[in-house]
Amino acid sequence: MPKRRAPQRDVYEGLEYRQPAYMTGYTGYVPGMHFRYGQSYGRAADDCMADFVESQRELRRKSDLNRSFVRSRSAPKMETVHSRDEIARDLNRFTEINKYRDHAISPEYPPIAGYTGHIPRIKGSEASLSQRYHCAAKRGLELIQMERDQRTELENADSNVRTILKDHENKYSYWNWG
Repeated sequence: MPKRRAPQRDVYEGLEYRQPAYMTGYTGYVPGMHFRYGQSYGRAADDCMADFVESQRELRRKSDLNRSFVRSRSAPKMETVHSRDEIARDLNRFTEINKYRDHAISPEYPPIAGYTGHIPRIKGSEASLSQRYHCAAKRGLELIQMERDQRTELENADSNVRTILKDHENKYSYWNWG
């Protein structure tokens, strides 16, 4: 006697994540729907969403599992050697010792190796053309130092002139000539 096949059921029956209906004509983004052929858009979108939900569920399960074992696999928490009071005392002593130290950046010591950040006065000037970064950074820092020296020299000259004029203000009055 031939076997009777059970009536074929729809594969998509009873799925909780299935959308009630897709917007007619919508062909927008569906997660994981790349190069799916041989199905209608609705069925392909359902398959993609089912795969996406399943992969997200699996990723969440793995991350929860990893999160629970992270602390047990890592080294135990280390005890501090020095107390917070000792550290605070040493930091205060260090700041007291270095309070009056000159914090100027010398052009003899360009930035650390691998530093590619901003160095003033080298971008867009001849200080950086056809040179290695180290040389260009050194030249830029030298330019800044020269500008600072010029500025302090001008300020000193200005203050010297003001003190001279202040001392002789009452002796000579050029305003009253005439």
